[in-house]
Amino acid sequence: HGEILSSQFNQGIIYRVAGTPGSTAAPFATVERGITGLAQLPNGDIAVASSREDRILRIDATSGFTKGILFDNLIDNPRGLTLHRGGTLWVSALSNDQVVAIDAYTGEELHRLTIPRAFAIAADADRIYVTGQAEGSVYMIDALTGDYLGVLAQNLGPNLEEMTINRAGDLLIGDSADGILRVDAATGAILARAPTFTPGPVAIDHDGFLISKNID
Repeated sequence: HGEILSSQFNQGIIYRVAGTPGSTAAPFATVERGITGLAQLPNGDIAVASSREDRILRIDATSGFTKGILFDNLIDNPRGLTLHRGGTLWVSALSNDQVVAIDAYTGEELHRLTIPRAFAIAADADRIYVTGQAEGSVYMIDALTGDYLGVLAQNLGPNLEEMTINRAGDLLIGDSADGILRVDAATGAILARAPTFTPGPVAIDHDGFLISKNID
């Protein structure tokens, strides 16, 4: 099912894992502690959110070498990263309630919005979706213009910490207290709930499988 990148928060280690059952994680790079988000940039490099140093690093995808800082302007406790297909990297910063759009090639800031307790972030063709821990909400942003579009859903729970989008366009949101929610991206309605474990990061692989890990 392709390759998966995962990280260990306290040790600052990034792992590569083959997307097949029984695969063993292999250390790929060691960076600063407090990794909270990973995203692959258009040139293949890996963007790494460092919550302890409040910045986004650029990592060589082949060697694991840290090339430098991609962005570090007023992002307090960055938590989520997502790359829009237009080449814009979006960052959610929890502690100062910011969502920032960055040119993935140059690191130039393109847009900045205020989202209360911004945490998880995901992108489809037209929109950026951001969870807010303050009210258990999902907010919407126009992916091209950076305009705020409003609230998609509210009162989903106070622990919406991970998010991805499946092939049907539904939001899959990891709630650390209540499993994984499948939310309609058009209406905000909860379509399904899988409360069987405490999810860590969630992602969809190339074959459409949901990848997560149990953080219990």
